[in-house]
Amino acid sequence: MAICRRTSILIGAISCCLLPAHSFAPTYPRQSTVTLDASSESAAESLSLFSPCKINLFLRIIRKREDGFHDLASLFQAVGFGDTLNLSLTSGDDDKFSCNMQGVPTDSSNLVLRALQLMREKTGKTAVYFDADLVKRCPAQAGLGGGSANAATAMWGANELMGRPATLDQLI
Repeated sequence: MAICRRTSILIGAISCCLLPAHSFAPTYPRQSTVTLDASSESAAESLSLFSPCKINLFLRIIRKREDGFHDLASLFQAVGFGDTLNLSLTSGDDDKFSCNMQGVPTDSSNLVLRALQLMREKTGKTAVYFDADLVKRCPAQAGLGGGSANAATAMWGANELMGRPATLDQLI
């Protein structure tokens, strides 16, 4: 029987993980719980992460890029309301994703799955897969940034579970 300890740590997330580094992508703090296996202090087995909603106080589209995404300028306030992403490594050869909210896509179009794929591509850890369970409290398509926050949370969590191959600056 593995003995686990729970440690609360303060982490930050980027508001839109698919923006280039030169775009304005501020960070904000949130409280999360990380479960560490007692036999391995350096690598977490599973993470339960808070993914906060945000309210845009200002949002300006600077330009549309050739890749279809937009460069943005944004000022926002994180709110004490959001989703929970439970993330763990899986021994399978594909990511698994589930969500409690009807209508949230669970295929490769989901931003959480796209973020996990991006982490594999950028870190070179192509044989690492995840089991992600998203507990949505933030209404989908409500303009509260839930999807982008979920993707940023997935990137941070994946980085932790992979042993931190990317720095925080690289994640941003």
